[in-house]
Amino acid sequence: MSIRLPPTKDAKEALDFTEKILTENPPYNCKISIKKGFSGNGFHLTKLDDRVEKILNSSSLHFFGKNPGYYGEGGTIPLVTELQELYPTSVILVIGVLGPGHNAHGPNEMLHLPYMKKVLCCVTQILVDTHEEFSTEK
Repeated sequence: MSIRLPPTKDAKEALDFTEKILTENPPYNCKISIKKGFSGNGFHLTKLDDRVEKILNSSSLHFFGKNPGYYGEGGTIPLVTELQELYPTSVILVIGVLGPGHNAHGPNEMLHLPYMKKVLCCVTQILVDTHEEFSTEK
């Protein structure tokens, strides 16, 4: 069984609760055993630094003509949370490319190359602007 949790839900708490519900009163005297595998907490961005938000908006406006969209999907990726815990003062930018006709996670999933080129240019600009903004800090 694999359960995708909201990024603010503690994974261990959810695992313990799931085990309790499944084993507490099984129907028809079923025997249920649980072998606990990997569980990890999802990533939840609470607030962007104003300077970072300005950089993201500027780059997105330049390459896409509008501010970036923020979407909660992928927040359950534990690796991002682990990176944030290792580098708490870092800003972590997680991007996904859902261009026209992407069919995400479908058998014919694909990248729209003109859209992908714009994403790469946008991320490159974000890196340049972030370096310029934050490299002068002491």
